[in-house]
Amino acid sequence: MSTVKADNFTWKSGEAGGQPQYTVSADKVILGTAKSWANFYGGYSSTFGTNATYNISSITQSSTGNYTANFTIAQRDAFYSFTLSGRYANGEYGMQYGMQAATASYISVSQTYTNGTAYNCQYFCITINR
Repeated sequence: MSTVKADNFTWKSGEAGGQPQYTVSADKVILGTAKSWANFYGGYSSTFGTNATYNISSITQSSTGNYTANFTIAQRDAFYSFTLSGRYANGEYGMQYGMQAATASYISVSQTYTNGTAYNCQYFCITINR
């Protein structure tokens, strides 16, 4: 595998596709991109399973509304940022998404009604940033 070492990135000459030319520091590219993400069926109206992932080796459902995503390549530590979202069946509202545990190797998340009752969502999305 090759390693690219650079301080900045910019468009290749003449290939900005009509976009303004600008330069981005390597730190913003390396630190500002999603380190892991997943989009999966939560088991509401179809079988639990993944649609698409990046740097997620597996997702398991431990109980109703509770899921664990295991990272293919571990995060640097457990101090990453995460975003959770989902689609409740029939477009209804009143759902909460929460993180149950986070380590460098996995994140466990849940979906519940606002009254705290666990619920399997139709779709669930996780994004990890560091």
